[in-house]
Amino acid sequence: TALFGHIRRQGGSPILRMAARALLHMLVLQIVLGIATILTNVPIWLASLHQVGGVLVFALTCLVLQQTRQRPDP
Repeated sequence: TALFGHIRRQGGSPILRMAARALLHMLVLQIVLGIATILTNVPIWLASLHQVGGVLVFALTCLVLQQTRQRPDP
């Protein structure tokens, strides 16, 4: 939550803002998929979606970190 608040206050590049929003949405989806996986008998398609979601969360986190470490153009 602090990361998203910081990005909103500081602005950042359009790619950073888009990646941060996508990361937030993927985190919520990943939590919902995880809960659904636990509450059901874990159908293979749901478990697979949860795994794909984990990969997307990791990739988006890497993109957000890469964008925050880029130096602004002079």
